[in-house]
Amino acid sequence: MKMILAWRLPLIYPHVSLFIPQLSGQTNIHLSKNFFLTNRARERSDTFINLREVLNRFKLPPGEYILVPSTFEPNKDGDFCIRVFSEKKADYQAVDDEIEANLEEFDISEDDIDDGFRRLFAQLAGEDAEISAFELQTILRRVLAKRQDIKSDGFSIETCKIMVDMLDSDGSGKLGLKEFYILWTKIQKYQVRSQRCGWICVGKHSVHML
Repeated sequence: MKMILAWRLPLIYPHVSLFIPQLSGQTNIHLSKNFFLTNRARERSDTFINLREVLNRFKLPPGEYILVPSTFEPNKDGDFCIRVFSEKKADYQAVDDEIEANLEEFDISEDDIDDGFRRLFAQLAGEDAEISAFELQTILRRVLAKRQDIKSDGFSIETCKIMVDMLDSDGSGKLGLKEFYILWTKIQKYQVRSQRCGWICVGKHSVHML
């Protein structure tokens, strides 16, 4: 059996490995940390490798196994695929949690934005009347500096770029008045929710929080 673990995006590839424990008669289950501490792998990659494609060949007896890709660094996100080539016919099934999210839709027009926010945006955006990812990072740093109740290292430039991309409806690479208003509303709601729950945010903010 030959397996290829391939990353889909041409970025800096994380160090990855493949862990293959035997798991008989169980499907659609969540494997806890305790499972991996108490179960040995029947096969696994020799080392963690940072290549676009990691190729391994394994010889496994008939049975049921689970393929678990892993990054060397914990909590490292990645978009990848696993290709399996077997000499004999084998059945495969994806094991994953169903993800559901109720995303709040903002149905507003520029006419709904009050004059006070318009003046604030004009002051922040400057002559081009748009806010770039770098300008957004500066704005958020100033906001967090005034908030003594939130402990944080701030928003990274990567997070700011993702937020701009998410709300950039005209493809300019920057946020206009309406786009910035929607983002600002989301951030304010996040801050209120953080206070209500008593959260202390340590480290870089993640776009997933919004």
